[in-house]
Amino acid sequence: MRLNDLILIAIIIAVVLIGGSVQKRYKRLRNISSGLLVSLMTIGVLLVAGEAYFRSYADSGFPFTETLASINWMERYRIINSEGFRDREWSDEELRNRRVIYCIGDSFTEGWGIDNPEDRFSNVLGSLLGDEYAVLNLGRINTATGTQLSLLRDQMNAHPDIQPETVIWQYYLNDIEFAGFNIVGWYRAEFPPRPPIADESYLANYLYWQYARRNVSVPNGVGYWQFMYNAYDNSVVWDIHRQEIDAMVDYVESIGANLIVVIFPNPSDPVGSIAYVDRVAQAIEAHGERDILKLYDIVAGTPLTQIVVSPLDSHASVWLNQYVGERLYEEFFQQ
Repeated sequence: MRLNDLILIAIIIAVVLIGGSVQKRYKRLRNISSGLLVSLMTIGVLLVAGEAYFRSYADSGFPFTETLASINWMERYRIINSEGFRDREWSDEELRNRRVIYCIGDSFTEGWGIDNPEDRFSNVLGSLLGDEYAVLNLGRINTATGTQLSLLRDQMNAHPDIQPETVIWQYYLNDIEFAGFNIVGWYRAEFPPRPPIADESYLANYLYWQYARRNVSVPNGVGYWQFMYNAYDNSVVWDIHRQEIDAMVDYVESIGANLIVVIFPNPSDPVGSIAYVDRVAQAIEAHGERDILKLYDIVAGTPLTQIVVSPLDSHASVWLNQYVGERLYEEFFQQ
């Protein structure tokens, strides 16, 4: 049933009840109709108020680009520059007069769930480094190692006279899914059927996703992170992904930039993901690169509520972004 259908039904019921409440012949019918009309009006006011509230409600929660609350969040906080990144506009002239740092990565770099871009680790680092540096955020949601390398190449081709001194590459443990989709497929969780009204009413959409998140069915009983771990343990998938990692490191070295890698573990299972964080780090270290920031210690030692955006959004919180920005500065730039 669609929203317009419900409104029409409510109007018809209201008209019938008004007719019953104003007629003089049957007192009992008049009393019942009047009572039901008051109840209908009360429910209507509550629904209208709820709809108004959720039309203004913005939340980046999972699933990140499907809920109307997430769309509200994107429209309100995800402002994209002319080059397609969530960053300020940089002119080549001002970049030529600064030491340039490129931050590449996925939604963690872009700052999904972070309302103010100044709270992202790239911006925290930039504020600590001062005006001598230009820290560009080239993060983009729904990307992985291969697509991030393409974005970096595109940036270099678009600005051939800008030489980045450093490339900070943010890696997340679901990057391997892109490498393995031809072999093990995509992870596809199934939500309950969504009624049409949930795509039209913000209140209905919110209520639907509250229900759907609690009644999601996972393929073959395998959860999301176990699916990712299995991909790392699949020798064919890992070999493909290892080649992607090699290509990224080789390209950064080829443009003469220093490489710093920030690896985010599984926030809900930092200890269980240590082996996979280390596997990625070892693949990078095989090139002689040693500037790697592994975050499983701080993630494991901090309450989950402090390190993620919200219970429905597992991206890094403002607090964790602040920590990462400060650690990058202290370990790789301060001296």
